[in-house]
Amino acid sequence: MSSAPDRPVAASHAAASPRWGLPDAIGWLLAAQVTSVAWALLLLAVFLDGTVPDTLPIWFLFVGAVPLWVCYGGGPLLTAARRGNGPVQDLGLTARPRDFASGVAAGLVTQFLILWALYFPILWFIDDDPSQPARELINSIDGNLDRFLLIVLVTVAAPVVEEVFFRGLLLRALMRRFGPLVAVCVQAAVFAAVHAQWLQFPGLFVFGLVAGGLVAVTGRLGPAVIAHMAFNAGTLALLL
Repeated sequence: MSSAPDRPVAASHAAASPRWGLPDAIGWLLAAQVTSVAWALLLLAVFLDGTVPDTLPIWFLFVGAVPLWVCYGGGPLLTAARRGNGPVQDLGLTARPRDFASGVAAGLVTQFLILWALYFPILWFIDDDPSQPARELINSIDGNLDRFLLIVLVTVAAPVVEEVFFRGLLLRALMRRFGPLVAVCVQAAVFAAVHAQWLQFPGLFVFGLVAGGLVAVTGRLGPAVIAHMAFNAGTLALLL
């Protein structure tokens, strides 16, 4: 990410007129879902005899995420470069030194509020554990390589590519059509839904609101990327 002065998202779009929009964001979202399923089926057929184990190996999750990296990360960058003014101006792919402190604070505070304020009353009525998928993932670690791959996947790769798409391409496309309030809410709902974990949906939705709000206020992806890294790292540190 490059360094740039503060600039509200709306103002940056008023100054520039990129030729991409919501159809491009929807296209890359659908491409991510379709290609990731096809890629996973191929990996299962080649390496796991077509059977789905109770817990997928860490290497499988890492390699299986490649289509998401391409569509969520590469797709918006390509779109902004070819049909807009480049990822820095169109997607807000910038950061400032203070984004580290604000991002870490936002990520960790949101993680704490979600764990206690949001899920505490929910779990009074639901006999389930929202951290169970993550715990199973941790339990599947077999050696230092698995641990390294998991840390990179959860705290670096996923936060960067997901922020580039959800708070970069999708949020800005929605803002240009519906305004900031609707855009922040819709992208948060889509972000939570694509993770396909119904019990985790409320927590992911709240984080999506926080990350979207950070981008809408600052005009930069930097705070949201750092917040996402801190949010994921907080969970991983507790479980490890």
